[in-house]
Amino acid sequence: TLFRSPTILQSPPTRVLAQKAAASLWVRASGTGPLSYQWSLNGVDLANETNVTLTLNSATPADAGTYTVRVSNDLGSAQSDPALVTVLSSPLLSIDQAGSDMIVAFPAAPGFLYNVEWAPMPLGNSWSAAGTALTDPVGVIWLTNSLSVEDARFFRIRKP
Repeated sequence: TLFRSPTILQSPPTRVLAQKAAASLWVRASGTGPLSYQWSLNGVDLANETNVTLTLNSATPADAGTYTVRVSNDLGSAQSDPALVTVLSSPLLSIDQAGSDMIVAFPAAPGFLYNVEWAPMPLGNSWSAAGTALTDPVGVIWLTNSLSVEDARFFRIRKP
């Protein structure tokens, strides 16, 4: 029989979650059993989180951060690569006017593209593109468009 210390085969995935969303992080490891697991958040061990899967039942901002898991057996241990978990706040859409431009801003995940669309009131099935924007480094989109601000409109934001 060959005895082996743990090896991480697949580290936990990075996640972007809405508040109150559920998600799981997992690790795939090999080594001589039994294997034990210890999850940590931002370098601090999480009490009672000692399974192969870590479940977040209802994500809050306190769940955001860098997760790792240490896998151990009698021969040694291995630590996963970090998994970044981002918890998005409840979306708040801000629409302002700057001169003849309309500025649309909302919180989003950094580095993602979003399509901003509008429809006239009363709401029908005809949506028009207001533009596509990339989030800034802190996760806010600033879309400037020369739509007239006099008319009432519905806006929606979608990932392409």
